Amino acid sequence: MGRLIILSLMAASAGCVSKPGAPPAPEIVLDKNTVQLEGWFSARGEWMVNTTQAYESYNPGDKPVNQRCVSLVNATGSDRRDSAALDGKRVVVTGFAMDYYDVPLGPTKMDQIMMRRYYKGEPVFDFCQRQVVFIANTVRLGTLPTSFDFTRTRTRSAGTAQISSGLHTNRITPAADGAPTSSCTCRTASHADRWR
Repeated sequence: MGRLIILSLMAASAGCVSKPGAPPAPEIVLDKNTVQLEGWFSARGEWMVNTTQAYESYNPGDKPVNQRCVSLVNATGSDRRDSAALDGKRVVVTGFAMDYYDVPLGPTKMDQIMMRRYYKGEPVFDFCQRQVVFIANTVRLGTLPTSFDFTRTRTRSAGTAQISSGLHTNRITPAADGAPTSSCTCRTASHADRWR
């Protein structure tokens, strides 16, 4: 009986272990329900959260969407220069996602011609080419990963909380009786991304 339980647990966890080799490429999963991002911050020019620390030579056009940077809009209430010290550091950004084309065009004739977009007076760019930008309410120093370079996103919708990283996705949903249930989709044997 004990062997049967152990074999059952091993079989259940086998889906959460990938083949040995290189870690998965870092990703940032961004959708309309995303409320938190974590990655490497670029405060030069357009604000961005990047999937890797080596973003200086980064070209989003040759990457799959979830491996691209995320364009940020400063809605922190602080001057952009106040966050310059975070440039190149790992950060946690809270806010919400918005379709780039839902951001209004600027008020001047030149803004209209050049298709320049503004959110509450802040210029909005889409260098990252995701068609979705992230309105940043807070930007704070994050924690470094302990083994792999990965990014995290946190989303909420209809009572479901989801935490995703380049390593795994954990969904917590209410069951019919109201008790939470959890499911894990893992892509590596290392769980260095424990949510803090």
